[in-house]
Amino acid sequence: MYAIPRFSVTNPVLVNLITVILLVTGLVIVFLLPRELFPMVSTDFVFVTTIYPRASADEMEKTITVLLEEELSDVRGVKTMRSTTVEGRSIILLEVDTKVSSTLKVQRDAENEVDKVIPDLPIEAEKPVVTEFVFDFPVITVSLSGAVNEHELKRVADNVKDRLKAVRGVSDVTIGGERDEEIWVEIDPRRLYGYGLTLEEVRRAVQVGGLDLAAGLARTAGEEFIIRTKELYSNPQDIKRVVLKAENKGGRVCVADIADVRDTFEEASNIGRLDGERCINLEVKQRPGGDSVQIVREVREALARIEKDLPYGVMARQSMDLSFMVRERLDLLTSNGIQGLFLCLLLLRLFLNGRMALFTAAGIPFAMMGAFVMMYFTGLSLNMISMFGLMIVLGMLVDDGIVVAENVHRYRSMGFDPVTAAIKGTGEVFWSVIGSVTTTIASFMPIFFMTGIMGKFCQSIPLVVTFALVASVIEAMICLPTHLAVFGDPVNWDKVDHWGAPIRKAVADSGIRSPMARYPVVVRPLVLLGRMLAFGIWSLVYAVMHAFTRVMRIAQWCGNRFDACWISPNQWFPSFLSRYVSFLVLCLRHRLAFMVVSLSLLVSFSVYASMRMKFELFKNDDFVFFMINLEMPESTRLEQTEKAIELVEEHLLGLPKNYIEAVVTRVGFIEDASTGQMKYGSGKAQIVVDLTESAVRPGISGKDIMDLSRKNFPEIPGMMSIEFQEDRGGPPVGSALTFRIMAEDYPTILKISEEVQSYLRTVPGLKDIKDDFEWGKEEFRIDVDERRAADLGISVAEVAREVRNAFAGGLATTFTRGEEEVEIHVKFTEGYRSSPENIRIMKFRNDKGEMVPFDSFARVDYGRSFSSIQRWNQKRTVTVTADVDGVYITSREINQMMQDRYGNVSKDHAGVLFDYGGEEEDSQESMAALGRAFALAMLINYGIIATIFNSVMQPFVVMSVIPLSLVGVLIGLLVHNEPLGFMGLLGVVALVGIVVNHSILLVDFTNRARKRGMNRWRSILWASRSRVRPIILTSATTVAGLFPMLFGLSGTSSFLVPLAISLVYGLTFSTILTLVVIPVLMSLLDEIKLYSGVRLLREEYDESLLNQDFRSHPVRTGSVD
Repeated sequence: MYAIPRFSVTNPVLVNLITVILLVTGLVIVFLLPRELFPMVSTDFVFVTTIYPRASADEMEKTITVLLEEELSDVRGVKTMRSTTVEGRSIILLEVDTKVSSTLKVQRDAENEVDKVIPDLPIEAEKPVVTEFVFDFPVITVSLSGAVNEHELKRVADNVKDRLKAVRGVSDVTIGGERDEEIWVEIDPRRLYGYGLTLEEVRRAVQVGGLDLAAGLARTAGEEFIIRTKELYSNPQDIKRVVLKAENKGGRVCVADIADVRDTFEEASNIGRLDGERCINLEVKQRPGGDSVQIVREVREALARIEKDLPYGVMARQSMDLSFMVRERLDLLTSNGIQGLFLCLLLLRLFLNGRMALFTAAGIPFAMMGAFVMMYFTGLSLNMISMFGLMIVLGMLVDDGIVVAENVHRYRSMGFDPVTAAIKGTGEVFWSVIGSVTTTIASFMPIFFMTGIMGKFCQSIPLVVTFALVASVIEAMICLPTHLAVFGDPVNWDKVDHWGAPIRKAVADSGIRSPMARYPVVVRPLVLLGRMLAFGIWSLVYAVMHAFTRVMRIAQWCGNRFDACWISPNQWFPSFLSRYVSFLVLCLRHRLAFMVVSLSLLVSFSVYASMRMKFELFKNDDFVFFMINLEMPESTRLEQTEKAIELVEEHLLGLPKNYIEAVVTRVGFIEDASTGQMKYGSGKAQIVVDLTESAVRPGISGKDIMDLSRKNFPEIPGMMSIEFQEDRGGPPVGSALTFRIMAEDYPTILKISEEVQSYLRTVPGLKDIKDDFEWGKEEFRIDVDERRAADLGISVAEVAREVRNAFAGGLATTFTRGEEEVEIHVKFTEGYRSSPENIRIMKFRNDKGEMVPFDSFARVDYGRSFSSIQRWNQKRTVTVTADVDGVYITSREINQMMQDRYGNVSKDHAGVLFDYGGEEEDSQESMAALGRAFALAMLINYGIIATIFNSVMQPFVVMSVIPLSLVGVLIGLLVHNEPLGFMGLLGVVALVGIVVNHSILLVDFTNRARKRGMNRWRSILWASRSRVRPIILTSATTVAGLFPMLFGLSGTSSFLVPLAISLVYGLTFSTILTLVVIPVLMSLLDEIKLYSGVRLLREEYDESLLNQDFRSHPVRTGSVD
């Protein structure tokens, strides 16, 4: 294919214009691309959340969770259904099958099924909410604290929230640690019953007093009036005046006679703290497609303005700034690019002259800018995943240019002029380059079709790699030949002085100096304006041309200095080439022995390495924050838990200042970092330790700081469990071991759970062994004698409602105060609510209007409630989890041990099922997806190579380097003591398309030589000798581009290292063997053809031809040159 390079070489102005436009456009667009931490993807999860205030977990399960699960089981496309039921809340999680095309359809079907259940739910329960779960990370957290009352701090928080939501790109601001305003009508039961009233009667009276009702229309002869009963409350005093009962003697009983009305807040369910002080936290979330770096910058600017308006004593502090991770990755990509470009330039200079090295290396910025342009128009953002793809492809961007430049260099060394050499050299390798790039893209594209959460997170990688490689091909086939042709010979720019004369002539010919008198007076202003415009344009052109000359003079000077200070390839390459050909001849003479020995060594080492290799889905020692989860007894009050947490905060704040950015505490709930599930309770707390940027603490990883915080951890009285969890740096996965025990009754499940945990504690290398079963608070259970109650005319439902009103509070009504909806609750006073024993003093009205004491028909039992009830596919479940240290044992090993010990069905306990999840489940799904991607990549590559060579057997020769590269991957992982994980295997998939490129070049040149009359041995040796330089160069530049990532030359994230190891070691090992194994396999393939009856000339296989000297001189006989 010579037409494309011929067109580009004969149109240099157009090509250079395209180059400049693309570079400028890319530089502009890179600042327009949205930047975010992770791409926003759907998770294939649908949540069904139901709120039933103050209902126990057991009651929630019976009256809400079970009913909803029965209906939701009819929804098609649901893979698993799990639920968590806690006090006042039911959360059902539907995992959508990956085969379902639309999660939205499953969500709508779930909504329809939920609507069928609503009539059967308790009246006090809120309507279930069905939502799709998406990863919506807060980009920054703003904490407000100060020595002001809660009303004032809440008012400030609401104001700050409104102002932050006005910031461009902010989708929502959620407030944590804030309590809603409420009015409590606290009733003295002695006075209540003294007046013969019940709590429900008081609640209804307060409710009626606050009604705002339209009573209809009144019409006169000419007008209409709305009649409205309006008795809305505006303050607590209005409630005190509500009449409850009229006395026989004309008196009235009002709320003020039996109750105190208190303007307060709802009972706290959680408390927020920052660096040891109470606060209200505002989490700022970005809109989909927003730029997190820009959003955080504007939020900080808005906060600077807001702080000037804050009341005295109120402070606004920032924490959990995730935009710095994006900035770090951008800085890392930039520094890796600069370092990779410099290393590539040095390597290119080893094999090529200075000008060719410079123009070949220029393909990196061209391809990167092209990738940015295509990312912008396809809606991709700069995030950790897309930047990860750019880091992978960085070293490959000059591979095409190297093949073209080296072949052009070969023609130049044979005496061709620059233009002819550029056309011939580019056209000759055109299809080889296209095939190489196509196989690389084909190896990455199956990742795009991976299913599950891991696949969705990684979908941008193949797109980014494809964009960059397409841009690199355009540069190599169109732009590079032009540059090599135009600048093939040195140009003395000091003598170039041809810009001025043509421009001066054009100015003279334009008539700008002709007298104005020759024009009519009317048009003279227009003529003058035209002359000024023409003069300006010509002056600008002259200035640009003059500046271009100056730049080229500088470039020439740099190139001369570069050539002068570097060893010429002519000084060392011929000697290297001679030794390589001698060794190759030796291997070809003893080809069978060479292959047997090589394969034996490779198989032996592979078996040894695989036996020592550990597996870990994600390894990330350099996380940016970690969590400490603490659990007190469930009966612990929220304030007591907060008091205990202060000891931990003091310990953490005592660590070196350059380690800790902030200590964010949340009392009242725990968010599991592995699964994202929430655990609620007054005895639970979570401390998020926000670490400083890695540049502030060089050499200290997040794991080092977490281990340091474990040391001298304070003793906390009454603490039940303490768990450290790190941010894994990838998509959320479960614990290393997740072992589910499913049965109908808890006693059986708990017995097995204790047995499993006892066994796990004997296994070295396991940590954080626990189950998710939790006993709740002590319960005072009301046992109603239904027959006795019926005889007395008492309704059991009325008893439950009255007791609920007394201790939890009954909602009477709401009213608007300012912009707040304030609820009014009726309940006993604090003194009576604090002791459940006071249930015994309660009285109830029967159907005859008489007051009946509690002890007449009921009694109180004592017991324990459930803190939470977990269900898996409609069965009660207890899940045992454990994490591994990665040194003594891996997740795969412990899961295999559990499979061997327990299997899936218990033989000793009928009706008990076992299931495995967490990291092992995610590992199996991810590995299956990667396996399918790998197999598909192999199949696609085979088809491409078979099409290029029009051969069925030669693709097997080409693809034989793939297992060679896998051996290199195992070597690299063992050398660096890294486990095999998702990132390492992702590198293996990427290797498939990279390593075959060298083989394609060798086989393609061998076929070309044979088509033009060269015999079999001579064609193999000639192709190997002529292609050794581009093969070594392309591998070396790719490896050089990955060196900064592998060794952290400019800082890196540890979870990227396994991928760099796979690519660097796999590519290095395969390149070394490719230069020998492929020629040997080609010769063996020829012998197979010979002895299988294919008509070939036997003299072509005469081994005496190998005695000829191919080391120092190019093969001329039958040359394809």
